Formats: sequence, structure tokens, C-alpha cells
Amino acid sequence: VSESLAQVVVSYFGSIVSLLLLAFTLFVLTAIRGIETNSNSIHRHLVLCLLLAEFIFLVALRIRSTLVQKEFGCKMTAISLQYLFMCLFSWSCVQSIHLYRMLTEIRDINHGPMKFYYFIGYVIPAIIVGLTVGVRADQYGNYIFCWLSIYESVVWSLVAPICIAIIVNLVVFLLALQASVQIKETVSDYGNLKTLLWLSIILLPLLGSVWI
Repeated sequence: VSESLAQVVVSYFGSIVSLLLLAFTLFVLTAIRGIETNSNSIHRHLVLCLLLAEFIFLVALRIRSTLVQKEFGCKMTAISLQYLFMCLFSWSCVQSIHLYRMLTEIRDINHGPMKFYYFIGYVIPAIIVGLTVGVRADQYGNYIFCWLSIYESVVWSLVAPICIAIIVNLVVFLLALQASVQIKETVSDYGNLKTLLWLSIILLPLLGSVWI
């Protein structure tokens, strides 16, 4: 029993520390002047999605015994978590696409409208979740936790898009690496682009760790 209690305490402590660090990161990315670029905006959306997802997950875990008895609240929690996690991986795709465009397009990609990125990051996940809820709303939430039923087909509405997002990330990363080698001698701020590239590569396994 003591070991189980210790595991719970460590889990909650780690989650709270993670939330605080994410909140601080979001504050820094939002408050500091002079870094208003599309790359910075993409990072803000990534952090925001992860922060909200972890917060909802932690609250749902804390009140699990009560929440699973409330059908509407449980379903809304499961839907929210699915949407936020899908947004997280969608924005990771946006980041890799944006970096590849910075490496391959002559015009300034790091400033200007982001409507296309918002569509990928928020609208596509909303469409997928909306269609899934319309067809399989009964498969959201169960008596154990407010999440997708892993024994029903609804789980593929999350797993399949995330797998696609990971594959897209890997492909675009490889293309970006190839492009970075080709432009090394011709781009003045190659060092900054190289830093962004490696940060993006590191991000993918970190995103995968949210499932552990």
C-alpha cells in the first residue's frame, strides 16, 4: 500500500511540476518582445495544447471516481482530451512543414498570416473529432476512466491520425535535413535554421513520451 501511495504522490508531483514548467514556457513565449515570428507562434500553440491536455488529464484523474459516474461530463472530458492530443500532434506537423518551407522557399516564411497553419492545427482535429462523436459518441468514456474505449473502433479515430502525423513528421524532417545540407553555404542565418531543425527533431520523441 505504501508503495502504491508513493507512486501516486510521485505521479502527481511530476504532473504539477510539468504543468508549472509548461505555464512558465508559455508565459515566456508570450511575454518576451522581439520574438514575434511564426516559429514562436507555433511553439506557443504546441505548449498551450500540451498544457491544457495535461491539466484536464490531471483533474480528471483526481476526480475519476466521481467523474465516471457523470455520463455527460465523462464524455466531454474524453472528447476534450482527444481533441487536444490531436491538436498537439497536428501542430508538431505544422512546425516541421514550416521549417521545411523556411529552408526551401526564398520569400520570408517566418512572418505573415498563419491561416493555413491554424487550419491544420485546430480545424482538421475538430473535423475528425466531430465526425467521430457524431458516429460513435457512445464509445467515449467508461467505468474506469473518461477516455476512448481501447476495445472499440473509436480508438482508431485517435491512433490513426497520430500515426499519420508521426509519419509526416519523419518524412518532412528527412526532407528538411536534405534541404539544410544543400543551402548551408547560401543562407546567412543557417545557424538559426539548423537550431530550429534539431529542436524539431528532438520534439518528436518528447511528444511520444506524453503517452508513457
